Amino acid sequence: KESYESLEKDLASGYGTYIDAIIVLAGYDSQHKQEIVMALRNDFTKLVADSSYTDKIRFEKAEAFYNLVYKHVCNIS
Repeated sequence: KESYESLEKDLASGYGTYIDAIIVLAGYDSQHKQEIVMALRNDFTKLVADSSYTDKIRFEKAEAFYNLVYKHVCNIS
């Protein structure tokens, strides 16, 4: 439970251990880190602004975040 909440906090601030781990695991190179973080933050902001977000269970929130990361991985491949 705490991991996802920590990831949310990292995305909100734009930096942190969890966001760094996502970037490494997704295969982003450090040269594009700032660009990727900005894109993820922008998309994540839209995701949490949706009124249905608060009704989602943790798994659904994590899945939605995974889909955001995957979308950006596909865009840089």
